[in-house]
Amino acid sequence: RTACAPAHWVGVSQDVSDAYASLTGAEVSAELAREVVQAAGDRLNAQRLQSPTLQSGRAPQRVDGAAFGRALVEELGSRFTADATLGRGLAQPRIVALVGPPGSGKTTTLVKLAVNYGLAARRPVLVLSMDTYRVGAADQLRSYAAILGVGFQVLETVASLAQAIEENRGKELIFIDTPGLSYGELEDSASLGHFLSTRADIDTHLVLSASMKPADLSRMVDAFGILRPQHLLFTKLDETGSYGPILSEAARTGKPLSFFTNGQRIPEDLEVASRERLLDLVLAGRSGRARSVA
Repeated sequence: RTACAPAHWVGVSQDVSDAYASLTGAEVSAELAREVVQAAGDRLNAQRLQSPTLQSGRAPQRVDGAAFGRALVEELGSRFTADATLGRGLAQPRIVALVGPPGSGKTTTLVKLAVNYGLAARRPVLVLSMDTYRVGAADQLRSYAAILGVGFQVLETVASLAQAIEENRGKELIFIDTPGLSYGELEDSASLGHFLSTRADIDTHLVLSASMKPADLSRMVDAFGILRPQHLLFTKLDETGSYGPILSEAARTGKPLSFFTNGQRIPEDLEVASRERLLDLVLAGRSGRARSVA
């Protein structure tokens, strides 16, 4: 046992101890890191028990660190999902709402999505803004919409939002920008929250900064639970070196990751979230052999 391993672990292998230290060093939650490395060891032991060498009665060969690395990657990958689908099921038009705390990058991300999945695919796009909280917020999005040549409306009530959606059923893709809401403001936005959480045709993505402290991130995810987001979307990957909290929240909530952003450039700094990409980020401190499996 090393000093990095939990105190109750006695006699664990160096691979297990190193893996735990690596994951917690990447700010994967201690509980998840412990579960993953223990499950990886169990997975590896199960594979060894099924090996022809062991079943034949011959002494098994020593399993090297690469085998444990592969088991670790498999176990990590099984703990979360990624799904970059926009819209819910076969519903038309596809309606996507971005929600999140102030400063998370919702507006810029919305524009990136509109360009990459609307204009680039020649789909008719409409942008609806409910962000009347921030001074100039709607004007910024209006300017983007004018440059892109897409429809744009500013709406102040949930009733007008519902009406705008009905009047634009001919569009293929509708994006809804919402105000950045802090803890206290979530309670004041009950009508918007009720609307988003009860509409079966709206695909809500919770937009979060990857640079948030893990504890703050968890609290924010839980607070926005009243809006029932279907996806987690992480921005500002370029502003942190620790990607474990992304994995931890995806595993804790069971919500799929949709997209990552890693800069301010529009539309370039947007990428589809994937297991491979996140595992590579989280395991960047481990050996190249482990990362190559990811």
